[in-house]
Amino acid sequence: KSSEVLNPGHPGLGEALDALAKIEVRRGNFKEAAEQLRKAIQGIEIRLGKGPEWSIEAIKLAQLLAIVGQGNQTSQASRDAIVLCSEASNILLAFGTCYQPLINDANAILSNVNE
Repeated sequence: KSSEVLNPGHPGLGEALDALAKIEVRRGNFKEAAEQLRKAIQGIEIRLGKGPEWSIEAIKLAQLLAIVGQGNQTSQASRDAIVLCSEASNILLAFGTCYQPLINDANAILSNVNE
């Protein structure tokens, strides 16, 4: 049982990677945390498609990427943050006003990256 490898679509993988990302953030390893979240998002996309759960994780990742990009709009991390926030906002808009606080978070990240 312990040798069982989680495939990208495994339901527990996103949560595990999310937890790993939180540890890396506490250590100040933002690039590593972003990598863990990127994997988590890929797993969610495989399992559930791009919906609210994917969008929530995408916004978390965008936040980390904005930190990694350090306000440099031309860095890959900043460009990825912009794409993720825009896509997550559009998805959440389609699911209704209950997601407005998250959409506001995404917009705040976008305006910080674009400053």
